[in-house]
Amino acid sequence: MKALSLWQPWASLMMTPAKRNETRSWATSYRGPLVICAAKGGLSKSDLIAEMSYWHMQSALGPLVGKPCKLPNGPTDEHPWRWNGVEWSLLPMGAALGIVELYDCVPTDKMTQEEIIIERHFGNYEIGRYAWKTRLIKVFDNPFPVKGKQGFFNVDIPEEVKA
Repeated sequence: MKALSLWQPWASLMMTPAKRNETRSWATSYRGPLVICAAKGGLSKSDLIAEMSYWHMQSALGPLVGKPCKLPNGPTDEHPWRWNGVEWSLLPMGAALGIVELYDCVPTDKMTQEEIIIERHFGNYEIGRYAWKTRLIKVFDNPFPVKGKQGFFNVDIPEEVKA
């Protein structure tokens, strides 16, 4: 199955209701299932800890610790964030986390403010970039090791994970 590597914490965000768009500098014509993998590298430990200290990140990653994901519904919402105590060490590295369906790819400059506002902290919506629109299909109960690559690559999903 096609796969894509993301740095943490954005890979884990794709496994929550918080992140439905993956922003990239390139468009894709691919549509269909996509395994989301957490890269083994990425941010330094200190930068990852700093990223995890933001309230919006803590609120969005709440499902990792059994808490709801609370996000703003639009530009007039009050500050909805909550501190969930999600530790950086809970984020798998070098592993396949789950499957999303990639169903559309749109230039960010064609998106409305309402579309961007909810996920503005979780992607780069500058002009000239693309939002890959996804739907969550499955979160793997037991993420399995994957050697990631840049761009799309193929991953075999173990039988015990498919069930």
